[in-house]
Amino acid sequence: MTSRIEAIAARLAAATPGPWIYENGSVIHGFDDADTHYVTDQVGAADDDPPIGSFMFRADAELAAHAPDDLAWLVQEHHRLQSRVAYLEGWKTQAEEARDADPT
Repeated sequence: MTSRIEAIAARLAAATPGPWIYENGSVIHGFDDADTHYVTDQVGAADDDPPIGSFMFRADAELAAHAPDDLAWLVQEHHRLQSRVAYLEGWKTQAEEARDADPT
């Protein structure tokens, strides 16, 4: 688990800091505000099979390319940990009830 989290964190750290803004229906610009980076569904000079997105830096493309798998994994890990927390909270409740019921 740790190596996967570290890999995700490394891609995130290497990518251009946000905010990233989706702008529907216009060409990718992103230079009018140095602190804002735009992603759009419009690709200049697109052929019959246009790319999903266009990025200036490889690290940004790597982050975007891994996002679906990374997010799916994080959601799954979140659910696994939530289940574990619920299980442990149940044991804690049982221990507390046993402690409170013991007159000694």
